[in-house]
Amino acid sequence: MQKPQPRSLNQTAFSPKTAKFVFIALLTFAITLTSFSTIAQSVPQKAIAYTSSSTLNPNQIGIFSIQPTGRDRRELVSAIAGGFGAPLWSANGQRIAFTVGEQDVYIVNADGSNLKKRFAGEACKAPSLKLQWLSDNQRLAFSRSCDGFTSDTPGSVSWYLIDGNKPAKQIWSLDTNQGIRSNLAFSSDGRQVSFVKNRSLYKINIDGSGTTQLTPADSETMYDFSSVVWSPDRRKIARIDYASGKAQTQRISIVQTDGKLLAQWKSPGINWSIANLIWSPNSQQVAYYHLESDNLQSIYQFDLTTKTSKALTRKPGEYNDLTWSPDGRQLAFTLKIDPSRTALYTLNLDRSTLKDLTQSLKAESIDDPNWSPDSRQLTFIAGALDKNNLYVINRDGSGLKQLTRDLNTFISAPTWQP
Repeated sequence: MQKPQPRSLNQTAFSPKTAKFVFIALLTFAITLTSFSTIAQSVPQKAIAYTSSSTLNPNQIGIFSIQPTGRDRRELVSAIAGGFGAPLWSANGQRIAFTVGEQDVYIVNADGSNLKKRFAGEACKAPSLKLQWLSDNQRLAFSRSCDGFTSDTPGSVSWYLIDGNKPAKQIWSLDTNQGIRSNLAFSSDGRQVSFVKNRSLYKINIDGSGTTQLTPADSETMYDFSSVVWSPDRRKIARIDYASGKAQTQRISIVQTDGKLLAQWKSPGINWSIANLIWSPNSQQVAYYHLESDNLQSIYQFDLTTKTSKALTRKPGEYNDLTWSPDGRQLAFTLKIDPSRTALYTLNLDRSTLKDLTQSLKAESIDDPNWSPDSRQLTFIAGALDKNNLYVINRDGSGLKQLTRDLNTFISAPTWQP
C-alpha cells in the first residue's frame, strides 16, 4: 500500500464548497474593516476657535477654526472694525458668539455661515461685555458694564437676553451709585445671575424674576469690590472680596444657593483682580492665588469637604492663566521663569507633581492655556508680546505641534469646540 504523502502548507485541504465559504467570509471581513476605517475617518474632531490680528496682512484678521492636527483651517469671520473678543461656543458646538469692540455682539455658525450682529451697543466709557449661552443652545445672555467701577461719574451694569431670532432684550439694569459693587456672574447653564449689592449677595433668574437675597448686608466695610463665581453644579457661589489701598487682603466666602455659608477665610490677595478663583469640575474644591512677599504668588486649594486649604505650588512666582482639567485630575498654569521665558506647567493633584510641558519651547510669553474636552490635550499661544502662534500639546508633554505659522500676527483666546 502506498504511504500517504504529507500535504505542504501551500496545498489546500478545503473542498470547493468550503473554499467558497471561506472566500465569502474573508471578503465580508475585509469590507467590515473598510467600513470601520471609513467611519473612524469620518468622525469629526473637535475644532479650536481663536482670534487673529495682524498689522501687515488683512487676510490674517478675524476668527478662525482649526483641527488639533493642524488641518482644516477655516476663516469663520473676516475682519470687523473694533477688535474681536473671545469666541464662545454653544454647548452643542454648533454656534459661536463673540463681541466686537466690547460694544457689539455677533453670532455665527460653526462653519462660518449665517453671521449676524445681534446687539449694537451705544458708545460708553470703559465698556465691558460678558457672554453666556443658556443650556438650550438657543438663547444667549450677556452682561454689559459701562465705566462700572473705575469712574469719576456713575456707571451702569445690565444684562440682556437674545432669544432665537428676536432682538436683544434688556432684562435688568442698575447704576453703580445704587450699591452694586461686583460683576454680574452667570450660572453655568445661564439660567441665573448673581451679584453683590449693598454688601449683600443676591441671585436672580435670567428673565428678571425671583430676586433672592442670599446673605445679609456685610458688616465689614473695608472691602471695596467683589468678584462672584458660580460652581459648575450651580449649587454654590464663591464670593471674593477685595480691599483697595495698601491692605493686601482678600476674603473668600463659599455660599450655598439657599444662603447657607459653607466656608469663609482670608488670605493675601491681588487687589482688584477679577479672575482670581476657579472651581473644580466636581464643585468640591476651589483654586486661587495667594499673594506672597515681593508681589509673588502661590497657588492654593481649598477643599469644602475637609474645610482645609493648602499650597499647591512649591515656591512663589508669577503664576497666571490657572485652569482646571475637565476630568478634575490636573491644573494647568503659566509661570514666568525669567524675563525671556514663560513655561506652561501642569500639576497632578493626585501625586502633587509638577511638570514643565514646554521645556523645548523657549517662548518669551505663553498665554491662554485651554483644555480639550477629554482632558488629553492643551492648546495655548506662545511667542513674543507682539506676535505669537497657536500650539497644541498632550497632557504628558508629548506631541507638541505648532498649528499656525503666520508672520506678524497676534493670536488670542483659543477655545475647544464642546
